[in-house]
Amino acid sequence: IILSFSFTLCSCWAASAPYMRAGLMPRGYPGGGGGGGRRGPRGGREGFVLSAARSLVFNAVLAARVSDGSWGRLREGDRANLDGRNAVFAVDAPPDAGLLARVAALDVHPTGPLPGRGESGTAGEVRRLEQAVAAGFPEALRWIEAFGGEAARRPLRIAVRDPRREASADGGWTLEFSLRAGGFATAVLRELVDFEGFEEAAND
Repeated sequence: IILSFSFTLCSCWAASAPYMRAGLMPRGYPGGGGGGGRRGPRGGREGFVLSAARSLVFNAVLAARVSDGSWGRLREGDRANLDGRNAVFAVDAPPDAGLLARVAALDVHPTGPLPGRGESGTAGEVRRLEQAVAAGFPEALRWIEAFGGEAARRPLRIAVRDPRREASADGGWTLEFSLRAGGFATAVLRELVDFEGFEEAAND
């Protein structure tokens, strides 16, 4: 991915591979992919509403995990994701040293829920957190129940591989980085770019 822009970079841009929050956007927006799993209705208003409702719950769970500091680490009861794959597995005991090392190496990630039919696969405190967060969105849950779709999981973070930056002649920056399939460059920019004053500058 190559992006050129004239915004101010935040200090978190690094030469080594960082990771970012993996927020979802509804299907139907450019680059959106918040549906996930085998779905009921596809396309049209129903598919968009289903995707938006699932993304809403996922992003709220992610925000809660960011708030308590657990979005980048595994907890007992989590469902873990293998980087670059859709495969997930249960973390049914406190993570051992080997699993913690894989998490630190961005080879394994904690996941969040895309609600739907079936069980989430989580347990303990993780399950209680996800249920409590989802309960705050009763209308979204009603849409999910009405339009179907099977429960699925998505990683809470995404590795930003091979980041590079280059100053351009017009005072902007060109950024290059690689993301796994389903990753959003806009989510990376949200973490890297200071948009303060952007609206005023755009109107000048």
